[in-house]
Amino acid sequence: MSIPSNYKRIVLNNAPTNEVNLKYGEESSTFRIEEATFDENSIKDGEIVVKVLYISNDPTQRGWMQKGLDAKRMYAPPILENDPVTALGLGEVVLSKSSKHSVGDKVTGRFSWQEYVVVNEQLIFTTIDESAGLPLTSYLATV
Repeated sequence: MSIPSNYKRIVLNNAPTNEVNLKYGEESSTFRIEEATFDENSIKDGEIVVKVLYISNDPTQRGWMQKGLDAKRMYAPPILENDPVTALGLGEVVLSKSSKHSVGDKVTGRFSWQEYVVVNEQLIFTTIDESAGLPLTSYLATV
């Protein structure tokens, strides 16, 4: 599978304090879609490129992006304005410079809301054994 030189991602445009504005293109939109570039030569030893297939949408994400929260009190790093939004994700390894993960592996981790993500091998939660025959989406609820 070839990796495109450009891909889409969703970033936090305005950190919410109350309601989330899901309308794209407005100045007050919570999220915005942008295009990012990918350089295959920038991948370091121990990193993999994952084509994101599924993203879990969980209530905890709201807390990660809430405006004005004290980062020291959070169990996970906050999502700041202009940063890609993150969540539990599942994807397929499409490029590997890792001895732990091969091209074709299905993996889970905290991925950005984007088509492709570069991840250090240490940050992968699970490598999925597909022999059980379960739908891949099952692994987002059982990680």
